[in-house]
Amino acid sequence: MALYGIDITKFLGGRSPYDDVVALLTRARHAREIRRLVIIDCPGYAAPEGWYEHFATAMRHGMDDLEVLLLDLDRYPSALLEADEAAATAVYRLFLAEEMPDGGQCFRRIVESGAFVVNTFETYLMGSKCWLWLLFDDRYRSLLDEQELRAVDEYLPYAFEVTSGNLDSALESKDSYVFKEVQSSQGRDVLVGVDHDVAALRDRLSVGGVWCAQEFIPQMSVALPDEALQLQAGYHVVFGMYHTNDWYSGMLLRATTSGKVVNVSAGARAAWCVPYAEAEIGNTRERSPGKTVL
Repeated sequence: MALYGIDITKFLGGRSPYDDVVALLTRARHAREIRRLVIIDCPGYAAPEGWYEHFATAMRHGMDDLEVLLLDLDRYPSALLEADEAAATAVYRLFLAEEMPDGGQCFRRIVESGAFVVNTFETYLMGSKCWLWLLFDDRYRSLLDEQELRAVDEYLPYAFEVTSGNLDSALESKDSYVFKEVQSSQGRDVLVGVDHDVAALRDRLSVGGVWCAQEFIPQMSVALPDEALQLQAGYHVVFGMYHTNDWYSGMLLRATTSGKVVNVSAGARAAWCVPYAEAEIGNTRERSPGKTVL
């Protein structure tokens, strides 16, 4: 598959995240008579130009006998909720739980219809920020083996739950922490201590929710190419990982020049970091001289 002019199949690790979704659906089709894929989002969401079509094209390319529909949640056909049609339908969700305009009623009907929903909301459990402190909590560390404990202590910034009992001490050292509401998303309720005064932090942390404090690791800003492939300095960067049903296919890079909290919904840019082996670097430079491969 050529992505932005680069044939990623020439990389040993060059598997697109889209390929992982295709593989998941292909496996599901062996167990079910799935004839169509419905990609749904909430009405009014403005995705980057061409993104939906790019995703749908990748699905059609990987499964050319599969009907692929792009629909808003409120336009989901009632006919597809009938038992026979639902059994032949796979659904891929693109929205967050808090973005559903009807409190989730329409999506609940889709799930209850018997359609194969690729991604429900179990990821909210995996993505909860309470994991940040549970891995340091003495009550649970006994569940980890020696290798896991070393990985936690060496690679993860220390974190703890913020409670009424430790709030004052946490605020006294606020410049050392970033405060996060455990179910927050889209960059909301992520407060870098050094950027807020004590009174503002106390007010926000006291009004509700469950909060954790994590050691703040200052990061260097980096220069990245803009849309014209000109280097622009001052980007703050965070990394994620593409993970589909126990398959991993490279890193998600997000970057912004607007602040320390990096989020796509607040204007950050996103890219896929193509994984390739050390021995392939020379060949990569020959194919793309002077350019960063993303």
